[in-house]
Amino acid sequence: MSNEPGQLPSKGTTPLHGKSASDPEKSDESLKNAVQKISQNKPEVFQEIMMAMGTVGHPLLHKLNDQHVSRVLDLIVQHEQNQFELTKQTNTTGVQESKSIRRYFFLTFLALSSITVFVLIFFKDKPETLHPILTGLGGLVAGGLGGYGIGKRKE
Repeated sequence: MSNEPGQLPSKGTTPLHGKSASDPEKSDESLKNAVQKISQNKPEVFQEIMMAMGTVGHPLLHKLNDQHVSRVLDLIVQHEQNQFELTKQTNTTGVQESKSIRRYFFLTFLALSSITVFVLIFFKDKPETLHPILTGLGGLVAGGLGGYGIGKRKE
């Protein structure tokens, strides 16, 4: 069962001298022997290997267990539910705001229309008074529409 150079190890063996992977004690021994040989023969290579192994991960990573993973998943689910509720609430607020704006514009239109009708009926026989009042109402409407247009453009 020896492996020739350039061939892959056979099934059930490790690349370390063809020993069986099912025997962890022999595998650990051969690994320790290899580390000792490297540290004795080439200490600079050994230092490089140790430095590379020192950056494996966070020190708390080995304390992570199934309960922690379950807790993280529960928190993720809770976060997603909170985001959904927040988005739903924001959309509801936007719809209510839109209705409020439409109601405001309708009431403004109704008030200006009723004032115009009242002025036309009440001052129909006095053109010297009617003309300045209608001019003022026209300026008020034009200014309001201009301001509305400028506000819309800045959004």
